[in-house]
Amino acid sequence: MNRSSSIAFALLIVAAGSVRAQTGATLLAGSLKSLGSRVEGLSLSGAAEFMAGATDEAGSFTAQCALNGNSQVNLQLGEFSRAETRQTAAGTPSGSWTDEQGISHAMAGHNVITPASWFCPAVMISDIVNNPALSVKFVGQESKNGKSVDHVVVSALPIDSTSVQMWMASLSQTDIFLDSSSLLPVEIDFNVHPDNNAAVNIPVEIRFSNYVESAGVWQPATIEKYLNSTLTLALQTSSSTPSLASTN
Repeated sequence: MNRSSSIAFALLIVAAGSVRAQTGATLLAGSLKSLGSRVEGLSLSGAAEFMAGATDEAGSFTAQCALNGNSQVNLQLGEFSRAETRQTAAGTPSGSWTDEQGISHAMAGHNVITPASWFCPAVMISDIVNNPALSVKFVGQESKNGKSVDHVVVSALPIDSTSVQMWMASLSQTDIFLDSSSLLPVEIDFNVHPDNNAAVNIPVEIRFSNYVESAGVWQPATIEKYLNSTLTLALQTSSSTPSLASTN
């Protein structure tokens, strides 16, 4: 083998080693470092637009997310408001939403096992990185919304290998797409389901763009929520205030 062939072979070995080292866990750890690893929570506010069928209402929003599993989004839209609240108590998640008439509705259990902080990437990724009960897998590099992204799949580890437990774990699956250069989240995908039928999947896409930095934490200024490939909610953040862990 001549010198040039030896160098090429060595480079191939290094490249192969890099591919093997690229795991879901390392990618998410890198993403958290890029987003701000000291974050414990965020308070957000800004403009909102809600679209559903013939409804297209513009207004404002406030939102909070925290590492304890609690989150809330409040929309003030014209003459009505909407809210979504998630919380975790003793390791059990729950949630509720409030309709235009101010009536609160409990969220079905199968709809509260995907990320509660879907609008706060830094908190969401930190929750995943620090949760040993989750499976994290690197799928590969793809193209998403015109960007080169690293695709990571996260889901709950099944309690056992029975078909019921495997199916329950699949309901928690969240696909995370990280910008291949910055490792900032570009999009997350998951499914929601009718309250009375967890077997029916309704795809949700959350798209992030225009990241801005506040106190060392990066948060997307633009958050778009698509339901069944249709834009239903657009949030434009004007204020982002993080809560940070002490360095002591």
